[in-house]
Amino acid sequence: MVMISRRRGDRGEGAVSYLAMVLLLGAVAGAMMKSSVGPAIVSTAESAVCSVTQRSAGCGTVTPSAPAAAPTRRVGGARAMAPILAAPAARAAPKVTPPEVIPPEDLQWADAIDNYQWDRPSEKEMYAPMTYPGGPQPTSPLGAGVSGITAAEPAPPAFTRADKGSGPWHYYAGNPAMMPGMTLAHLQLWNAADLTELPPAALVGYHTPHAARNIKHFLGNTGRPLDQDVDQLLVDLPSFAEKVAKGQDDLGRLAVKRAQRVGSTQPITFPVNTKWKSFNSSRDEARSSPDWYNALGSSFTYNQTGQVTVRPPVQVGGPWRYDVSTRVNLRDPYDFDDRNKIDHKLMIGLHQWGFARDFLAYGASDRLRRTG
Repeated sequence: MVMISRRRGDRGEGAVSYLAMVLLLGAVAGAMMKSSVGPAIVSTAESAVCSVTQRSAGCGTVTPSAPAAAPTRRVGGARAMAPILAAPAARAAPKVTPPEVIPPEDLQWADAIDNYQWDRPSEKEMYAPMTYPGGPQPTSPLGAGVSGITAAEPAPPAFTRADKGSGPWHYYAGNPAMMPGMTLAHLQLWNAADLTELPPAALVGYHTPHAARNIKHFLGNTGRPLDQDVDQLLVDLPSFAEKVAKGQDDLGRLAVKRAQRVGSTQPITFPVNTKWKSFNSSRDEARSSPDWYNALGSSFTYNQTGQVTVRPPVQVGGPWRYDVSTRVNLRDPYDFDDRNKIDHKLMIGLHQWGFARDFLAYGASDRLRRTG
C-alpha cells in the first residue's frame, strides 16, 4: 500500500469558516428564531444538555412559539422516538447503525447524537488505520501494450493515510461534565452546515453544499468513507482540470515513444495507472470556490486509470497520434492535525471525545478523453 505523507495545517475544512458563515447569515438565523424552527432547535439542544448533566429544576424551560416535535431518529426508513443523549444507568454495548439505515444525505442531528457511545471503543477501533483497497503501487504509469484499441482498466493503487490525522477516535470516555459544551458545539456546526445549503447562502457567496455534506458526515461519527462528485470538482476547479489534461498529454507522448521504440505498424493500446499525486489549490481558487476548499482542503490526492491508444502515421513521415481515455480517482483523508489552530482544536476535540470521526473522502470521475 502506498503511504501518502501529508500535513493538513493549511487545510480548508474547519470550524472557523462555518462559524464565520453563521455570523454572516445572522439575518437568516434571526428569521428562523421567529418561526417554529428556531425555538425547536434551541429546545432540542437544551434537552440534550439537561439530559447529560442530569439537571431537572429550571432546565428545559424554553417555550417555542409552536409545539415542537420531540427529537427522533430514522430506523429502517421510519421515524422512531428516541432520547437525545441520556447517560446510561449501566454500561451497555455500543449501538451499531447499519450503513444502509442512515445514508449521509439523510442523516439528522438527532441521529448523530443518539448514536453517541459513552464507553471507549477497543484499542483496535480507536487507532484503526485509514485505508482504501486497491492494486499494487505501479512502477510505471503505462502497462504492457496490447494490439488493438482496447485494454483492461487497472484498479487504482491501494491507499493508506500516513499520519495520525485527528488522533485516536473516542480516546476519552463519556463524561457528563464535558457533554454540554461538546453537544452545543456539535449542534452549532451542524446548523451552520445546514445554513450553507439554503438559498440565502448563495446571495452572500457561501452556498457550499459539498462542504456541508462532508462536515455533516464528519459530525455523523460513522467514520465510513464518503464518495465525492469528482466530475463537478473538475468543473469547479479549472486549474485541477488543466493539470489532469496535462497529465493526459504526458501519457500520450510517453505511449507514442514506446510504440515507436517497438516499431509498431498497427494501433497499440497501453493500460494507464499512475501513482498518487497531490494537487494544491491556490488561495485565489479558495476564494472563488469556497465549497471545495472547505470540502477537501487546499490539497488532495488523485491518480488516473484507463488507457491510451497510439496509432502509427497514415503516410510515411506523418505524425503519430494518441487517444487517451482515463478517469480521475480521488483519495483525501478528512481530518485535522494542526493543534495550533483554534478551529482544528475544536474538531480534534470532537473527534477524540467521540462526537465526530475522521473519514476518507473518495471518488472517481467519468472517463475523460484527450487526443493529440
